[in-house]
Amino acid sequence: MSSKGLEQRIKSTLKAQQKSLEKFGHRLVGDRVCIGVTGLSKAGKTSFVTSLIYQLMNPQHALLPSFTPALKGQLLGAKLCSASGDFVDFNYDASLNSLSQIPASWPKATSALSHIELELRYKRSRRGLFNLGSDTQSLILEIRDYPGEWLLDLPMLGLDFQQWSQHQFEQASSEQRCKFSSSIISKLSALDLSSDFEPELADDLMREYQQYLLHCQDQGLVMLQPGRLLMPERDKQWLAFFPGQLDPNIRYASTSWASVLEQRYKAYLKQVVQPFYQDVFSGVDRQIVLVDILASLSGGPGVFEDTRQALTAVLESFNYGKNSLLSRWFSPRIERLLIAATKIDQVLPEQHENVRSLVAQLTAKAYREAKFESIEFQCEAFAAIRASSIEPYQGKSMLKGVVEGGGAALLSHPQIPSHLPETEQWQELLNWKPKRLLPPPGLKLDQGKSLPHIRMDTIIRELIGDRF
Repeated sequence: MSSKGLEQRIKSTLKAQQKSLEKFGHRLVGDRVCIGVTGLSKAGKTSFVTSLIYQLMNPQHALLPSFTPALKGQLLGAKLCSASGDFVDFNYDASLNSLSQIPASWPKATSALSHIELELRYKRSRRGLFNLGSDTQSLILEIRDYPGEWLLDLPMLGLDFQQWSQHQFEQASSEQRCKFSSSIISKLSALDLSSDFEPELADDLMREYQQYLLHCQDQGLVMLQPGRLLMPERDKQWLAFFPGQLDPNIRYASTSWASVLEQRYKAYLKQVVQPFYQDVFSGVDRQIVLVDILASLSGGPGVFEDTRQALTAVLESFNYGKNSLLSRWFSPRIERLLIAATKIDQVLPEQHENVRSLVAQLTAKAYREAKFESIEFQCEAFAAIRASSIEPYQGKSMLKGVVEGGGAALLSHPQIPSHLPETEQWQELLNWKPKRLLPPPGLKLDQGKSLPHIRMDTIIRELIGDRF
């Protein structure tokens, strides 16, 4: 290696060590917190992260009555700071531009892990051991945004290829999936796994299996594996695989379909799933999982049950436990989890508490099935960016919003149950398909004006309120 190359490597190593020491110091005194943000399909992660940043950077105009530091003027403001690490930067400016343009549009969804850091400045409410000299304090807030499809791969770590395959075949036979799966499942069932592996045929079968998963996703199903097959562009670092019906009594040759698919499955876990689990979760202190519960309701009992199973898998995937002083930097673990139903601006205000109650009941069952040590667990319902208003019409209240592809419209909806729906309630819900609303027009975000929301202040309080 040349002297110049050696010098660059030494500088890079020293810079990485400096960043690690800085994070250690921040964790030690408690002035750094990392929030993991994920969501089940089409739950609005990018809009949430954009709203979270904007509300904190514009506290003078934000309407955050449940977040005491903003209400009392304790939060002085926030600014973006250079993010450390190997993750892609969250494109906050592009998201703001989408919301501010005419006509407004939703920010482009992120399809990879991204992050962004904020420095929050606030007045101290009390003095502590590490902040004796100043009336103001800083909190470094790191936000890590990653696709929910990646999270749902984590349960695969506890399954071998045969167990995973059996589960996939069982799922494919369900009422919700069989109309999309019949062709590919018939082909996979007829495949002689003891014969020699054929790469070209494998590629064809992989593409058909991928289309089956994408059709399921379009119907609102979320418990889909492998999750990377659902992304716009498949990561070329791993070789595609699909389930196979293995016979445990057969010893397959190394060149057989069974052996090759099994090795690809193991490689996927080792090269893709495990690094994600270790690298991303190692620094996350608090986690929020977003779910579009209203879309699940309108999809019927099968989609709703699929959402419950996905939430159960989410809860089982995290490494729970209170952060001790040393574990904050040696092996930090998620200490607080918030599962939040999004887009409640699609129903009238008197139904908001029903949505919140419903997601609490849905996750309560998942919570009981998951294994926990100790964690603060909360459920909420909110809209990161409110896209509707209330309009009186013929003696009753209706929602008014700009519908995608249809302009301004008045919207109604059925009664949202506060408990898991009974048989007779499902029929009314099945006749309702929530409209996709566009962002409210005329947002002046470049001037720091208010960004409308519902209960975003409660979400912020639950995520970071204790740090003030």
